[in-house]
Amino acid sequence: MAVNLTSKAQLDLIVKGFKKVLEQEAVQNFLRRMLEKAPALVLAWLATHLKDLKDRPAQTWARPNYHFGQKKLRRRVNKLSASISTVYGDGDGPGRADLVAAVGQIETALSVAQRLPLAKRVRANFRIDSALDEMERALFESTLPNLAGGHYE
Repeated sequence: MAVNLTSKAQLDLIVKGFKKVLEQEAVQNFLRRMLEKAPALVLAWLATHLKDLKDRPAQTWARPNYHFGQKKLRRRVNKLSASISTVYGDGDGPGRADLVAAVGQIETALSVAQRLPLAKRVRANFRIDSALDEMERALFESTLPNLAGGHYE
């Protein structure tokens, strides 16, 4: 059956359609070639990076004995100790010995919590976190002058 092309617009539409089909074919051919090369590319990448992968330590989250949250809590304890030293200096101010003893108790609690099973360790870390919150809040409020309202929340 013969197609009667009566207008240039129809011819342009047909040409655009053929171009789209050819572009799609070119893209598909390119993708097909890349997928055929993929195994070789992966092997080449592994050959260049295998030593780095072997030397890299295991991901901490993948270790079954990983104690998540411990680093953060230990950093907070260290910062609290530094804050106590800033507020009281190296001298023996009133209440300094009690704060230092409390920080020591929290460090002991962290050491004990580190050896607990996961579910109990998580609950213990939350309790330690709450105790640190209270101590940080109390230390902060003790450094402020008595102002109206005077509460830090």
